[in-house]
Amino acid sequence: MAGNRAFVANGASGLLVLDVTDPAGAVEVGNAGSGDFAHRLQIAGNRAYLADGHAGLRILQLREGLVQSLHFELAGIAAADAAPIRLLASASSGLPVGFTVSSGPATVTNNSLTFDGVGRVLVRAEQSGDPQFLPAYLERPVRAVPSLPRIVPGSTALDADGRLIFRTEAVPGTQVSLLVSEDLVTWRAVGRITVPEEGISVTDPQPTGVLRFYRIEAGPR
Repeated sequence: MAGNRAFVANGASGLLVLDVTDPAGAVEVGNAGSGDFAHRLQIAGNRAYLADGHAGLRILQLREGLVQSLHFELAGIAAADAAPIRLLASASSGLPVGFTVSSGPATVTNNSLTFDGVGRVLVRAEQSGDPQFLPAYLERPVRAVPSLPRIVPGSTALDADGRLIFRTEAVPGTQVSLLVSEDLVTWRAVGRITVPEEGISVTDPQPTGVLRFYRIEAGPR
């Protein structure tokens, strides 16, 4: 408690600030998102020391101001070797929004996102606030995938009928073919599909028991 403000370590929701002027009708007046799970809190002056699970100790500055919201959209999947992606976001306050990479193989330069490899990237849009508005941020994930389709390592499995199932990864909209060979010379297609947003699984219906080689190609075959 600090005056008519109550501060709560609110688990996965982070720090919650309540106006308890009327104890029977507490009103939320502020919050700070959690990096993991907020479970302990200490207030000292204008600082909040928040024990936030695996995110560790977070030290937050406490101040009052107007809450602002951010609008930030980002495609959920993109080719890892694509041209830099221009990042766009807006704040309800009208103040400028900046971007950083919270995790994953990518960098941001001049508000453009460039992938450094394949994997999941978490991009953070942040407005640091001013004397009138409180800071705000949003994070959006994007998965960088190879521009050429591939069989996902470790995804090969047998179904109940003994057929091989392959998980493939490619940019949505790409047409891919699963090819099979028994001599690495002659190849034939056993499946073809246009990759949807969530990726695909391709099944080889042929009997098992013979040494076979597989590859994924872009385009119909």
